[in-house]
Amino acid sequence: MTDPKRFAPVLAKAEELGKRFALTARHYDETGEFPFANFDALHEAGLLGLVTATEHGGLGGGLTDALAVVSAIARGEPSTALVLSMHYNQHYSVRTSGKWPPHLVERVTRANREVWR
Repeated sequence: MTDPKRFAPVLAKAEELGKRFALTARHYDETGEFPFANFDALHEAGLLGLVTATEHGGLGGGLTDALAVVSAIARGEPSTALVLSMHYNQHYSVRTSGKWPPHLVERVTRANREVWR
C-alpha cells in the first residue's frame, strides 16, 4: 500500500480506534483481560487484514503501513498494539516467506477475513 491517498483513510481509522481504545485501556491493564472488544473493532474496520495479500482479501500493506497503524493504536492502548503487531508479523510472513503451503495460507487468511477468533 504505497499510495498515501489510499492509506490515509486506513490510518484515520486506526487513529480513531486508538482514541476509543484509550477509554478502556486502564480496565485491561488492571484486570489483565484480553481486549476482545478492541479486536472485534479492528476486524470490523478491516485493519486485521492490513498486511494480508489483496488476493486473500487483505489490503496488501507493508511493514511501514503496519508500523503507522500499530503506533496509532499504541497511543491509546499499548497492549492491543502489542498483540496487533504480532498479528501483523505473522500475516506478513504468511504473505512473503513463500514457506507456507497454499492450503494453509488460504485457511489462515480466510479465518482472518471471516472470523478472527
